[in-house]
Amino acid sequence: MLLAISLDKKISRLLLVMLLVTLGWGSWAFYKNQMQELRQQVEEELTTISTLKARQIEGWRKERLADAAVLMDNPFWVAEVKQGLIQPKSIVSKQIMARLYSLHQRYGCYDVLLIKPDGQIAFSLQKRTGRINIKLDNNIQQAIAWHQPVLSDIHLDSLYPFPHVNLIGPLFAETAENSSPVAVVIFVMDMRQSFYPMLQAWP
Repeated sequence: MLLAISLDKKISRLLLVMLLVTLGWGSWAFYKNQMQELRQQVEEELTTISTLKARQIEGWRKERLADAAVLMDNPFWVAEVKQGLIQPKSIVSKQIMARLYSLHQRYGCYDVLLIKPDGQIAFSLQKRTGRINIKLDNNIQQAIAWHQPVLSDIHLDSLYPFPHVNLIGPLFAETAENSSPVAVVIFVMDMRQSFYPMLQAWP
């Protein structure tokens, strides 16, 4: 009788151990499955966010290029700039400055430059002066060659020692492919103000 009771206790303990092991294994399997699902969900969310950000960046880029293209395709503006460069102290010249300031406000630029064909800075809202070597600036050369606006990469230079991009729009009085520009408009965009906040914002 005592032997039977002892055997029953051992069996009960063995069953209890087996039950605890089964529960522990089940809990571990459940935890592991939950972690895999959570990891997959996070990866999918990050992929979605990166896709949305890429589209947002591409949209921002296309908008800026479209802004410059509208300016380039305005023959009245081009004629006004041409006359203003010939007579820098005329009423037309003041109208050009007012227009550049308006563009500065609309596009949120740090500076707007109007460059003569020889590289001389004709106008700058930030009062920059001097000469830009157009022949050594690949972005300007590309914009002139293609008769299209060009957006530079993010960079720093001596005129603007902070992360920025240049939106370049050459102005042509003639439509011929080999014609020279009347001037080149450069929108200097401070990335810290106009671009980085967009990247940091949650979609």
